[in-house]
Amino acid sequence: MILAGAPNPAEVSNDHFAVIVGGIVAVLVALCTLAGIVIPLLIRARNEAAAANEQVSNNHVKPDGTPINLREEQDERHGENASVLGEIRTDVKSIIQTLAVHGFRLDRHHDQIEDIERTLDRRPE
Repeated sequence: MILAGAPNPAEVSNDHFAVIVGGIVAVLVALCTLAGIVIPLLIRARNEAAAANEQVSNNHVKPDGTPINLREEQDERHGENASVLGEIRTDVKSIIQTLAVHGFRLDRHHDQIEDIERTLDRRPE
C-alpha cells in the first residue's frame, strides 16, 4: 500500500538521500553538542555530591568503638543546649527582677534626698 502523494521508494533521488543523510548528521551533531554540555555537568554534580557526602558522613565512633549516629548525637546536643538556654532565661529573669527592686529603692532614696534638700536652711551664714 502506497500513500497518496508519497514518493515511490524506487524513485527516491539523490536529493532525497542527501536530505535524509543531512538530517541524520544534524541530529548526531546536536547529540554530540548536548553530550558536551551535559557530561561535564554530570561530572561536576557527581564531584559535588561526593564532597557533600564527605562533609556529612558519620565516621566517628564512641570510645568503645561503636559508631555514633549523627542524628541521635545532634538530638542530644539540641537537648543540652535547650536545657542551658532555659537556665540562662531563668537567670536573666532573676536579674531583671533584682534590677527592678534596686530601681525602686533608688527612686525612693532619691525622693528622700530631695525632701531633705528642700528642708535645708539656705540662709547665708
